[in-house]
Amino acid sequence: MIPELLKIKGFLSYRNEAVLDFNQIGDVILITGDNGHGKSSIIDAIVYAFFGIARGITRNKQDVVNIDENLLSIELIFREKGKRYRIKRTYRKDKETTGLILEEFDDSTGSFKNISEGKIVDTEEKIKKVLGFNYETFIGASFILQGAADFFTTKTPAEKAELLREMLGLDIYERAKEIAKTRKKEVLTTIELLENEIKAKEESLLKEEDIKIEKERLDNEISTHSSKIETLKAHIDELNKKREEILRLKERLESKNREREVALKRIVNLQKEKENLQKNLEEFTEIINEREEITKNFEILKEIRLKKEKESEKEKEFIRLKNEKTLKEKEIESKVESKRKEFDIHENRLKEIQDEITSSKEKIDKYEIFIGNTIKQREEALLQKDVINGKIEELKTKLDGILLKEERLKNTENSIRDFEKNLKDSINKYEKERQEILDKINKEREELGQIENSIAEGEKRLNTLKDDRTELQSKVSRKEAIQKEIEEILKKISGFEKNLELETEKINLISESDTAKCPLCGSPLTEEHRHTLINEFEENTVKLKNQIGELREKKSTLEKTLKELDSFSQKLSQTDILIAKIEESLTNLKEKKVHLEDQLNEETLRLKEIEAELKKLKEDLALNSAKEEELLLLREEVKSKDKIQNDLTKRQEELGKIELQLQKIESSLIEASTNKKNEIEKLTKLQEEEALEREAILKLRKELEEKTFIENELNELRTLQGKIELLNFDEHFYNELKEKENALKIYEEKFTKLAVADARITELEKQIEKVGKDIENTNEEIKEIEQKIQEISENLKNFDYVEKTFENESLNLENAQKVLNELLIQRAKLEENLKELENMKIEIKEKTDTIERNKKRLEALTALEEILGRNGVQLSIISDYLPHLENEVNRFLQRLTEGRMYLKFLTIKADKNSEKPTLDIIIYDRGVERRYELFSGGEKFRIDFSLRLGIAKFLAQIRNATLETLVIDEGFGSQDAKGRTNILEEINNIKSDFKKILVISHLNEIKENFPNQIRVVKDEYGSRIEIP
Repeated sequence: MIPELLKIKGFLSYRNEAVLDFNQIGDVILITGDNGHGKSSIIDAIVYAFFGIARGITRNKQDVVNIDENLLSIELIFREKGKRYRIKRTYRKDKETTGLILEEFDDSTGSFKNISEGKIVDTEEKIKKVLGFNYETFIGASFILQGAADFFTTKTPAEKAELLREMLGLDIYERAKEIAKTRKKEVLTTIELLENEIKAKEESLLKEEDIKIEKERLDNEISTHSSKIETLKAHIDELNKKREEILRLKERLESKNREREVALKRIVNLQKEKENLQKNLEEFTEIINEREEITKNFEILKEIRLKKEKESEKEKEFIRLKNEKTLKEKEIESKVESKRKEFDIHENRLKEIQDEITSSKEKIDKYEIFIGNTIKQREEALLQKDVINGKIEELKTKLDGILLKEERLKNTENSIRDFEKNLKDSINKYEKERQEILDKINKEREELGQIENSIAEGEKRLNTLKDDRTELQSKVSRKEAIQKEIEEILKKISGFEKNLELETEKINLISESDTAKCPLCGSPLTEEHRHTLINEFEENTVKLKNQIGELREKKSTLEKTLKELDSFSQKLSQTDILIAKIEESLTNLKEKKVHLEDQLNEETLRLKEIEAELKKLKEDLALNSAKEEELLLLREEVKSKDKIQNDLTKRQEELGKIELQLQKIESSLIEASTNKKNEIEKLTKLQEEEALEREAILKLRKELEEKTFIENELNELRTLQGKIELLNFDEHFYNELKEKENALKIYEEKFTKLAVADARITELEKQIEKVGKDIENTNEEIKEIEQKIQEISENLKNFDYVEKTFENESLNLENAQKVLNELLIQRAKLEENLKELENMKIEIKEKTDTIERNKKRLEALTALEEILGRNGVQLSIISDYLPHLENEVNRFLQRLTEGRMYLKFLTIKADKNSEKPTLDIIIYDRGVERRYELFSGGEKFRIDFSLRLGIAKFLAQIRNATLETLVIDEGFGSQDAKGRTNILEEINNIKSDFKKILVISHLNEIKENFPNQIRVVKDEYGSRIEIP
């Protein structure tokens, strides 16, 4: 990560916007300024932009916002792996809201584009992915912050191992371990559930034999009932056949009964027909006997009808004219009646108007009297109102004075009560605090005694351990001499082994040579000389082997001694650690003792202050009682308040009544005046209407007397009367003809019947004879049918037993079938149970197989959990990486200490008492192990500085993350001149390893070493950035 541009506003001491362009300054930059001016805040702003955290303050905290500002905003442009990014982070103090935008530079458009996620937490995760670090690893890797250089070294061994594990990104194995652990629990739960299910199913299988026995019993019962049902069914079938025969007989019987009924009905109809025929015959005979009279009267009827036809046309015209005349007369009567009604209406209306005029005049007089009286009432009420208002004002003045005194009384009472309550609360509070301090003093005195005992025991144990260390140091001092002696022995063994190889080679050359000359010196070689040389070389070989053996025995003895010394060295190291721990514990105890003594002194002083304060409060409480006399006087004065209040209320009620009365008077006056005005207007209109009505009545009376309004209708009536007289129609004669015609109409009908009787009488006599024969034949048919009915009834009596037997047998069959059905249901249930049991056996087998598979999986998950744990693959990875980290750190440390110091990492696998492995740092100064706490402040910083640089380079290599920026915050203050020079030289040496190095310091003596500087200045407007 390389910062390019930083904008800060409202952050910590930066109230106004400050802009810092890193591209225009250089690669190695010194940020300088006085203490407290805001140098470190620049680095805090970068960290806050990335993670929303600054100096341990987490996101959404108001502490990072400038005290005089409400809005914090930070904008950071940086490069990471060749890409440019911009982060904008804001925070509003009043609304406690955070804003975060992540942007990436788009080369195609030449501008930044938003790549933020939907939620702030997701955007922060994206920023971590871009950087390749979280907050802890980022700070631990590339930031050496003020007061936090020992970020790694001061951690406990377990914390160091945990921090390194996080830096290496080994959380993935921890998460995988948790997944394996969860899966293991799931598998165990599954196995337990399956075993419980198998147990339950095996208990159910115990019932299988009982179910089979019960099923066999039911099979036998079902077979018995089935046979019984078949017998019943056969018997019922026979009875059904007989019932069918009965049904057929009944149908025949019903059929014959119907035939008899039909025949009886036919006889009745024939008899009726015969009676009707005989009646017609009698009528025809009677008509024929009246032939002469009927013929004579029918001829007279025809003559009358001829005369009537002649007068018929005149009658129609007479009726038409008569109707018109009647209508006209009615029309005239209607018009006259209408005119009379109109006359009556106007007369009645005139009378009504005259009555209303009289009434209106009377009302106007009454209104005038009422208005006069009401005006007098209003004047009297106004006088009363003025009197009551004066009394009310007087009472209000008195009441205001009393209310002021009441308020004063209330405030005084509250003040006394609150003051007394506060005094009592304060007394209780101080009493409680006094008791707490007394308890605390007793407890601290007891604790102080324990600490003094612990210090005495610790000093005693420390002296013993120091004696042990002196003894162990004398033993361990022999280690280097023994190591040198072993090295000398190894050199000698190596020389002897080379000589042994040479002697062996000589023997081989002499033995294998077949020439007459010696292959070593070139002189003549006889057999005797050959044997002499071989013997000589073999003697030398034996001597060399003996010497090598002796040396190796000596080396083995020395190595054993060295191992013993190694154990002494380890004991010495453990003793040093114990001494350091005891010394540290004693220091802490002594500091705690001093702190407790100081506390006891402070608490004793505080106890005296509380007792003095309690005394003063109790005196104030006694003085507060004297104010009661003032309260008594005020209470006496306030007592008259209720009487005055009641008087005021009564007067106000009286005033209210008078005002209500005045409102009613005014309302009555307005209403009476309005009514009078309306009545006068009404009187005027009535008088005008009276004149109009009188004029209308005179006009109508004249029209009725002269009848001018019906003159046309009277002329039309006279014309119609003339037409009737010219028609010469005798209405009386015409009516006589109509009466005679009506009287003779009966003979017209009889004449028709006479003609019919002449035509049908013979045929009618034949029909009567035929009907008589049909009646006789039908009677014979009925006798035959009744005989058949008797025979069928006799046959049916023989089958009376069948229906009852059928009902009994059917009931027996139904009951038997019910029993059989119940048995079949029981058997079906048992078969279902047996089927379920068979399925259970299959399920038990399947579940057993599943349990076995899950047990194998459980073994695998248990092994995987152990492998993935901190003592498994994680510890293995840490152990593999530690030599590389150690080399990186020592490369820097030896340069800073001129080869005087180096360190080693020691990992210890976790035991049963601890889940986590540990990582310890062993530091050597001139080859001698030395505890970190014993180094000076400057030496510690060089160790911490080397560790942080080494971790930064190491993490950059293994995580493929680009740690291109290094920040060193106030690291020179603890160094002497030589130490500062070494660190400055090292910064100069590593500037090729980092693209940007930011050094923060307030020391003036190092400024000349940095050509690129940023100066931070602070005034009343906050911090600002200056670039010289």
